[in-house]
Amino acid sequence: MPLTDYVESLENLLDFAVLRLKSYNDWNVSKFPSTDIKKIFEYMPDLRCPAALVSFESEAYAENPRAEIRIVVTVLADMLSDSGAKSGRTILRKAIELLDGQAYGDAVFRALSASFSDCGASCAAYKLTIKVSDR
Repeated sequence: MPLTDYVESLENLLDFAVLRLKSYNDWNVSKFPSTDIKKIFEYMPDLRCPAALVSFESEAYAENPRAEIRIVVTVLADMLSDSGAKSGRTILRKAIELLDGQAYGDAVFRALSASFSDCGASCAAYKLTIKVSDR
């Protein structure tokens, strides 16, 4: 059977991640075509924090699992607020809670890593890498 018979559509997986993240009402969520944090405000100058942006990072193929897709969720927090750094870590944890262990068809989402990135004087960004693979 061809690989496409085993693997969920990338767009469907990204849409599922966005839908899961949108179930938490306290942030702005959307798909973003890059994992480069520096490009976020260049392409989305009106983006308001807190926010979660879902991006495709990579896809690999093998025998078992048949496919492994990496999705990055970039969580942005306003550092000018009184609780900016704390709220960034809090919403990062919320992203993990909403995605880790979730299944979409035969695909399972697993949190792999999270890292902090400074994206300017008023914003903190956390990159959460999610592995999505068939069961």
